[in-house]
Amino acid sequence: MRKPFFYDQHPLTQLLFVALLVILGFFLFFAIGLVSSIIIFPFKLSDLFSGLDFQNPDMIPVLKNIQIWQSVGIFVFPSILVAWLASQKPWQFLGLARGMQFHPSLWVILILLVLMPVMNQLVLWNENLNLPDFLSGVENWMKEREEVAAGLTNSFLLTSNFGGFLLNILMIAIIPAFGEEFFFRGILQKLFGRWFGSTHLAIILAALIFSALHFQFYGFFPRFVLGLIFGYLYVWSGNLWYPILAHLFINLIPVLAYYYLGEKALESSLEQIGSGQGSWMWFIGGLMLTALALYQFKKASSQSMK
Repeated sequence: MRKPFFYDQHPLTQLLFVALLVILGFFLFFAIGLVSSIIIFPFKLSDLFSGLDFQNPDMIPVLKNIQIWQSVGIFVFPSILVAWLASQKPWQFLGLARGMQFHPSLWVILILLVLMPVMNQLVLWNENLNLPDFLSGVENWMKEREEVAAGLTNSFLLTSNFGGFLLNILMIAIIPAFGEEFFFRGILQKLFGRWFGSTHLAIILAALIFSALHFQFYGFFPRFVLGLIFGYLYVWSGNLWYPILAHLFINLIPVLAYYYLGEKALESSLEQIGSGQGSWMWFIGGLMLTALALYQFKKASSQSMK
C-alpha cells in the first residue's frame, strides 16, 4: 500500500511545499497557455507583453485562454497533487467523497440570496475606505489595480454569442469554483487547522488569503466574508461540494446577468439591493436572515450525515 509523501510532515512543511507547487504551476501553465494561444490564435507577442489592451478584440480570446490555464495551474494542479501526496484517499482528503443532499443544498442557495443586501452594503463601505495621507501612493496603486481588474473582467464578461457565454461559464464560474475551493478550503484550511489546532483560526486565515489573492482591494472585506461562509459550510458538513456549490452560484450571477441583462441592467438591479434608502434595515435584516439560514444549513447537513 502506498504511503503518502506527506504522511508524517509538519503542516508548515506542507504549506511551504504547497507554495512551491503554486509557483511551479503558475509558470508551467502560463507557458502552456501561451504556447497554445500562439498555435490557436493569430496575434503578436508584443501586443501581449506591451500591456493589457481591453479594446482589442483579437486579444480577448488569448487572455481568456491564458486565464483558464493559469487558474488550473495555480489552484487545481497543486490541490490535486497535494491531496494525492497527503492521503491514500485523495478525494476523501479534499472532502469530495460524499455527494450533496437536497435540503443542505437548498439552504446554501438561500444563504447567498439573503446575503445579497449585506454584501452590497459591504462593497459600498469597502469602496469608501481611505488610507492615511502617508499611504496615498499605496492607495493610488490599489485603485489602478482595481481599474485594471475591472476592465479585464468587463472585457471577459461582455460577449454577444452563445459560445463566448459558455466559455465564460467555464472560465469565470466552474474552474474558479472548483479550483479555489479545492485550494483554499480543501488544502489551506485543513493544513492551517492541523497546524494551529483551531478550526475557527483556520477558517479565518484561509478566508484572508482567499480574499487577498484576488488582488481586488476595494472588494477585500466582502470577499473575506464569503470566504468565512464557505469555510463554515465545509466544516459543518465535512463536504466540500457545498462551498463549491456556493462559490459556483456567486460566480454564475454576473455571467448570466451580463449575457441576458447587460452591464447597465446588472448595475441598476442586483448590485443595488439593500444599498439605497433604508440600507441599515436591509443590512440588519440580511444579517439576521443569513444567520438563520446558516443555522438551518448546519442542522440539515448534520442530519444528512447520520
